[in-house]
Amino acid sequence: MADNVADEGTGQDARSGRNGQGGGRNEQGGRTGRDGGHGRQAQPSQNGVPGSAPGVQSIDRAMALLSVFSTARPVVGVSELARATGLARGTAHRLVTALVSHGLLTQVPETTSYCLGPRLLGLADVARQQISLEAQAGPVMAWLRDRSSETVGLHILDDLPSRRTIAQAESPHALRRTYTDLGSPRPPYQGAPGKLLLAFADERLRRRVLDGPLPTADGGEELEPAALAAELASIREDGFALSLEERVPGVVAMAVPVRDHRGAVAAALSISIPSVRAGRDELLALVPLAREAGGRLSARLGHTAGTPRGRADGSQGDVVQADVVQADGSQADMAQGDVSGGGTGEEP
Repeated sequence: MADNVADEGTGQDARSGRNGQGGGRNEQGGRTGRDGGHGRQAQPSQNGVPGSAPGVQSIDRAMALLSVFSTARPVVGVSELARATGLARGTAHRLVTALVSHGLLTQVPETTSYCLGPRLLGLADVARQQISLEAQAGPVMAWLRDRSSETVGLHILDDLPSRRTIAQAESPHALRRTYTDLGSPRPPYQGAPGKLLLAFADERLRRRVLDGPLPTADGGEELEPAALAAELASIREDGFALSLEERVPGVVAMAVPVRDHRGAVAAALSISIPSVRAGRDELLALVPLAREAGGRLSARLGHTAGTPRGRADGSQGDVVQADVVQADGSQADMAQGDVSGGGTGEEP
């Protein structure tokens, strides 16, 4: 438990007491009209596209072309793209050809015009799932933290598959669970949020996990696939998952699903507590509160009561797997923690 729950301490910004601009010095080194005050002249604009280093100029120009497309102008020809960006027609055509080859643009059948390509749909879906999920989750997580007085975590499942913790709202208690490696990958069959996500995952992904090695967090005897499969089936039936010091000695947790506009399980919302303060009964008592929070966050993501829910076989409720990882490329689950301060959340 030394690295999971500990007594509260205070941390001080290493820069405290220092002027944020280097003792009042102009942030640009007293120079104006230069690049960041380093004496380099900004690159001039070329063909209507903001100037940049040669290595990124093609990216700048490609972005300028993509930016021409809009709801009001979804289909555009090469000549119009060239005029809108100030690029030479030959340059615009070469860039359009490259964008088409990567699926970012596509030619409209039987015309010489183009529209945005199918690959953007996948990229947009990844961005929507991660950016909107975290943005919408903050107030709900604070609400749940303030009513449970315990640490709340937000978790996703990627296609490795692994479980990743992408956000937390810490308990105000001095002794509390704190995720110290947000984004780090963890086995999806260990801990309440991972099991919850795995239970509602696509059957093929779930089978990949069950067919692979299943070492326990403490390095003991591997889990039995049949026993894990039965537990996952129970989680789908119950709609929540529990962990009693399963990943980390001294930490217990429960998790509930968060659904998106399609009814798919997009994330898990968890409450984790030092075991000196809670056991199975205390976790079960928190299930209704956690379900209310999960419902609130699901509604913020567009889920309605009429949206199909996941069935026992995992269909119509498949987990939305995230391809975007956090800054350190991983997920912290119920297994990592120390202690730090709390806060208050408004009604979401």
